[in-house]
Amino acid sequence: MIVGTKKDILTYKGLSENLDKGIDFLLTLTENTENGRYEVAEGVYCIVSEGEANAADVIEYEVHRKYIDLQYILKGEDTCYYAPLHKCDKLIPYDEEKDAEFVSGDCETYITFKPEDFYILHPFDAHAPCRGENVYFKKAVIKVKI
Repeated sequence: MIVGTKKDILTYKGLSENLDKGIDFLLTLTENTENGRYEVAEGVYCIVSEGEANAADVIEYEVHRKYIDLQYILKGEDTCYYAPLHKCDKLIPYDEEKDAEFVSGDCETYITFKPEDFYILHPFDAHAPCRGENVYFKKAVIKVKI
């Protein structure tokens, strides 16, 4: 997991062409960006959504194989729980169409992200975002094909 703020995101340009496209798109987002799906480029898309966080007492982590997640907070806050995939047990087998597998494990750490914070999740990063009680968030999840 890579974490940072908008002012530091350009540090990660050059790691991959698709990630560069995702970063360029992230820099155009504001708290007023409408919810929905945005086609950024071939192999890169973004979903902007908002809502109430999920209860923190039941942790089911997700992992992906085809896409890196670049998650960016627009409003509110997002607490994300993290565990290394190799320390987790499978719960729900990988669904290739959804590029998602669900696992369980002990939380290694969690971070609460605020507006203009971002985090990048690779396929070995089991994550449970949008956790907390009575917490509102609006964020962009930019999916970057590996």
